[in-house]
Amino acid sequence: MTNLDRDFEFPAELLVQPQALVGISGLDTLNNAVHRAVWDALSASRRQQDRPPVQFKLLAASHEFPRPKSKKSYDQHIPKGVLKRGWMHKHLTQVPSVVVVFCDLDWDDPQWEERKLECVSRVQSLREALKGRGSRVCLVLIQRKAPNLAVEDTLGAERAKEIFQAADLSNKSLYILPHNEHLLGFTAKLESAFYDLAKSYYQHEIRQIKQHREHLNKKNHQYLYVRHHFKIGFFCELRQDLVTAHCHYEEAYNSLLEARLLDTNEFEVKTVAGYISYKVSRVHFALNRPRDAISHFKAHIEHYRHKTGHNLLLFQHYAWLSKQFSMFAELLEEMAHQGFPSVQTQHPGFYYKSAAKYSEQRKVIANQLCKNVTTYPDPDPLANWDKLEFYGQRPWRPCQLSAEPLDPDLERQGILAIQYNEFHNVDESAIIIGLLGNAISQFKKYKCPRMRRHLVVQMADEYYEAKDYGKSLTLLTHMLWDYRVEKWYSIVDKLLVKALATAFLSAAVSEYLTLCLEAVSRSQSQEAVRVVENLVTVTNGGVPEPEANLPVEEVAAAQQKWSVARSESPSVIVDTSLFVPPIQMKATIIHHEYNSLRVRITVRSYLPVAINFSSFKVCLSHPGSQHITEHDVTTDSQTIVPNKILTFYCDLLPEPADIGKIVQISSILLAIGNIIGRTVILSFNGLGTDPNSTYPELMFFKQVKGEDLEFMKVKPCLSSVISRRDPLVSLKISHKSPALLHEWYPLKVVLENHETSPISDAFLTFNLAQTTDQQTAQTTEFSDLNSLLSFPVNVKVDLASSKLEKSFFVKSENLISRQLDVRLSYMVEGNCCISDTVVSFDVKEAFSHSSKYMAINFDALDEVFTSDVFRIENKITSQSPWPMVIHSAHLKLVENVKREGVWCYKSKREGLVRDENDQDWGYDAEPKCSLSGVTLNENEWAVDVASVTAAHPSDAGSLGTLLLTWSRAGEEGSVKATVSPLNLPEVRVLECLLSMDVDVPGHGVLRQFYPVKYVLSNHSSRLLVLQLSVDPSENFLFAGPKECEVHLQPNSSKEFEYNMFPLFCGEMKLPKVQLKSADNSVPHLDLIVSRALPESVFIFPQSRHTTEPEEPVKSSGATPKDIQTV
Repeated sequence: MTNLDRDFEFPAELLVQPQALVGISGLDTLNNAVHRAVWDALSASRRQQDRPPVQFKLLAASHEFPRPKSKKSYDQHIPKGVLKRGWMHKHLTQVPSVVVVFCDLDWDDPQWEERKLECVSRVQSLREALKGRGSRVCLVLIQRKAPNLAVEDTLGAERAKEIFQAADLSNKSLYILPHNEHLLGFTAKLESAFYDLAKSYYQHEIRQIKQHREHLNKKNHQYLYVRHHFKIGFFCELRQDLVTAHCHYEEAYNSLLEARLLDTNEFEVKTVAGYISYKVSRVHFALNRPRDAISHFKAHIEHYRHKTGHNLLLFQHYAWLSKQFSMFAELLEEMAHQGFPSVQTQHPGFYYKSAAKYSEQRKVIANQLCKNVTTYPDPDPLANWDKLEFYGQRPWRPCQLSAEPLDPDLERQGILAIQYNEFHNVDESAIIIGLLGNAISQFKKYKCPRMRRHLVVQMADEYYEAKDYGKSLTLLTHMLWDYRVEKWYSIVDKLLVKALATAFLSAAVSEYLTLCLEAVSRSQSQEAVRVVENLVTVTNGGVPEPEANLPVEEVAAAQQKWSVARSESPSVIVDTSLFVPPIQMKATIIHHEYNSLRVRITVRSYLPVAINFSSFKVCLSHPGSQHITEHDVTTDSQTIVPNKILTFYCDLLPEPADIGKIVQISSILLAIGNIIGRTVILSFNGLGTDPNSTYPELMFFKQVKGEDLEFMKVKPCLSSVISRRDPLVSLKISHKSPALLHEWYPLKVVLENHETSPISDAFLTFNLAQTTDQQTAQTTEFSDLNSLLSFPVNVKVDLASSKLEKSFFVKSENLISRQLDVRLSYMVEGNCCISDTVVSFDVKEAFSHSSKYMAINFDALDEVFTSDVFRIENKITSQSPWPMVIHSAHLKLVENVKREGVWCYKSKREGLVRDENDQDWGYDAEPKCSLSGVTLNENEWAVDVASVTAAHPSDAGSLGTLLLTWSRAGEEGSVKATVSPLNLPEVRVLECLLSMDVDVPGHGVLRQFYPVKYVLSNHSSRLLVLQLSVDPSENFLFAGPKECEVHLQPNSSKEFEYNMFPLFCGEMKLPKVQLKSADNSVPHLDLIVSRALPESVFIFPQSRHTTEPEEPVKSSGATPKDIQTV
């Protein structure tokens, strides 16, 4: 007995893109590494799109090729069929177009003659094996040495000629393959050459077929016309000549359309027509003509749709139609993967759907025609089915094309065998389900949800007919949800009937109870009573009554299952928010105090009869918590009466930890039954509204009355905050905003106790607001007067007295506004009381700091010199809206920088060194910063100037830090000082081998002597030779050395005095002094001179009473030290 359903399958050779077959001989891939590398190079090329479409086959030494058949005369030849089964397979896998012989042979091989004879022998033996066929034979020599293309290889040319003559090869049949690093490139060239030879072979085969076709006539050889055109089209495909292939496939198809269809040849003609049509469509797609492919397929189906064949085998016609649609759908899907666009109105899903439809018709017709066939004929008329020579022929009359059956009895036995095979061996439901599954995936891919749902329902029906009730029920429950969401209530009602029947037959307790609850609301009164009774029966452990119109044998099996059926879980929980339940509930929290919580539950029943429940509970939860607590509802009766409003209450005492938190009703649970595995629990959300109403608020516009109106007026309240006991301790926080940057901002907390009972566990909690970002949290510090605290801050306070004051401080490291949540919590009389407040403040800059370096004459400096006194000026400008006190200021210098002392006038401070000549002056070796003790208002500023010297040169860097201790002005103990380190600007310290000081009076008088003294100091350990010159000036006449050579001993100084005679009044520039080093060993001489000379001196006019020049006035700026008045 044979399963003939495979007769509708398309041959594998038909479904692939044909490629030219090239045989490879002479490669020992197991023992020779070089041969293995050559074969891998040839095989790896098959995965590349740009390589020629060639299929390589490795031939063993003992390989035998199919022998060609002798050609007969066509005069008396009558064809036995249309297409032979093995012809495509033979030319794709057995008969190569080209056979390539590989040999290892170099031109200078010492055993040339022996190796040459071996190669020639292989070629001749292959040519003998292929005798009678036009397959091309070529030779490839694998050589270790690459040819030198720049030099003519005479030896290679001579020996190649020898091989041509000995093996009888043309010059296009011998190739050289050097084995080196460029092996892949050489094999690619070989492939192209092999492909050219293959195309010439297939062209030769096409010419031979065309020669044979000249001897045919359409009257006797109509099938041969079809066969020859198909062969030519197939060979053209192998040559990748798709245009010509399409022409011949079309010609073959059209010739087949002209064939006369009879009961004896109908199946063969349609089978071959389907194959050729598939080829035509595939070539259309390859030529980028998808519309032509679709049009051809539609015309093909339209032509053969009514060619039904033998009446007793009508189901085979529908099987053939189904296979045509499914194969075209697979082809269309394959083309879509290759880039052909598909749209919602034309995609593979529609063809899979049509294939499933015809399979359903096949199933119906087969049940009608084959259900009475109970015995299989003997002997087997379907024997040797897989050995038939031609496609589509009947096994009991192979190769017979007569109009009438030769043996009517055998024909009848064959039909009975096919009918028996169809009814007993073919699973049509599995075929339909597979096709529907493919269609569903395509409609889902192309975003057609409604069509997808329609097909899923069809698949559920098919599972039901196949008696796979579990899968059918799963699909129906999913579709119930989808159609319920889209408000297709008429479809929902029909699906509910199917789902209930399926759930009964599969004894699915959970699904059956859920469906019963929904069906009660969707059914008529009598049917609703039956469903409720079944529901109660199941919860009591009994067997429900069967649904209507079920097969008797299936009902008996289902009742046997129900007797032991239980749900997987102890109880079945049904979420009533997914459908319209027969019972609706509204929950309202009417009391939510710290010592009492009361929930009112209003129940409205739409059940046709009264029903008893076993438990009634309210589930409470808190937002953000997974913990749910269940509480029993107080009831006088455990019966829900239909068409009445019932009210229940649930009283409970809140947990102390829940006070002040949100409590919400997560669900209300109503249990029916108390048998494990048969109990159903209805879970209500407490809103009581119809979940299928898009706009529940529009329900109030409906005309309702009576019990429905009363139930509608009930307003649900599912969440509330459990209120605390009101605190009698007041919390006040005083502060003055804005806060200053880096300041310890003071917060004064005042607590006033008005409680009459003792207080315990009192805590103050400070924390940043939840909206505070991470950067702000990391730059905020909190402290009390004694220590630094970290957020969240919990401080225990003593509220034994009636009033308590406490100070805290907040430090902000950036200018972002802060918000603090402050909470006071304490216990009194067993209750927790909480008082909350929020502290918000902005942050502002406290002051600005500027610093610069100056010369002794207060000129700004970009660079400083060693052993040269310079000044550091620090300026503090207040930006605080509150008075700011600088408690102390200290200039902390780097190691090689030293602060100079100052001369103090009329100082009474101890520790000063007194000058022997002047009792009013004193020298302070460690002067204090003048910023200490200063109070600044907004926009006021203070300056400190310090004289320093640098001992060693250094690269650009800061010379130190100004440590400023400050706070806002306030009462003693209510503020906390802040220490701010202020970095000095960077400056480069240059080494100074030579310094120059100028001693000049503070001012001069016109036409009176003005003495100027220049002092040159050598700070190095070697002799310095300099050229000193003073340039003439229009403003002064002077007496002194104009040009001289100066020799400065190590660590010594020299003075040069000049008498200047001013010629004009006002600010005058002194004559320019120039210094030059004899050996250029002293750097920065121009800079040293320019920094030492004053920019100008002021010359007063002569007094009318002055007749003689006065003595020069000693300049107070002659000293390099600061003069500080105390």
